Amino acid sequence: YFQKLVVRVVPGDEKEVLFRPKFLTKELPEDNDQAFRLIEQELGHGLEVTKDLLDASFTSLSDKDKRAKQKVTKLESLNDYLDDEISEAILWMSRRSLQGDEGLRTTLLVRMSNLLERLGDHAEDIADLATGFREKGRVIPKEQLEQLSVVYGKLRGNLELMGEDVVKVNEDTKAAIKSDTVVMSARINDIYGEHLERMKDANVPSDSTILELLTIMESANEKVRELAAIASDYAKLAPRATAH
Repeated sequence: YFQKLVVRVVPGDEKEVLFRPKFLTKELPEDNDQAFRLIEQELGHGLEVTKDLLDASFTSLSDKDKRAKQKVTKLESLNDYLDDEISEAILWMSRRSLQGDEGLRTTLLVRMSNLLERLGDHAEDIADLATGFREKGRVIPKEQLEQLSVVYGKLRGNLELMGEDVVKVNEDTKAAIKSDTVVMSARINDIYGEHLERMKDANVPSDSTILELLTIMESANEKVRELAAIASDYAKLAPRATAH
């Protein structure tokens, strides 16, 4: 297992991005609980990478430096790599003799890993829009950046509520994320309304970029809510994991 495990380094001016698992080992422990725990921890690592990726993508909206996009590309590649490694580990687990809820646990782990990978795709979408905007010689107005920052802050805050350990997500986590999502949605509706009012003015150039960015962030937040729901279900099946 993980016979092809290699450390690949993507060069850059900033801290190097290492393409290797942080917790998964070349061979999973024979004890299923220990093996599950390593996968859970790697998923937590994947969550941290996803947070960094989203931050880098949002920064690229205002950063004219091409390195901002390069950082997004590196982290997106790492995000995909970890999803592949986690999926391979779970596939290896599924071939074992699993007891009780262990089969369902493998399914939920796969779904969570896939959601992180899809969150990474949303981050890349944000960075691509930023790149396209710059290539046209344009910048996102400061006022719109501030509006986007408020919405992004809610999305990012919901990810922080997830913590770093999927087995510690509970109903309170889900409720907090739901509450912040209500606030986020209201803010998005306000911005949409303001934008539509501006579009009525023939003297104001029409641009849908901010609306596209809001849609991406809203979709990303739905992934976070789904991630929290699955993690909460998973935590109920893996109470012993918190003791490791």
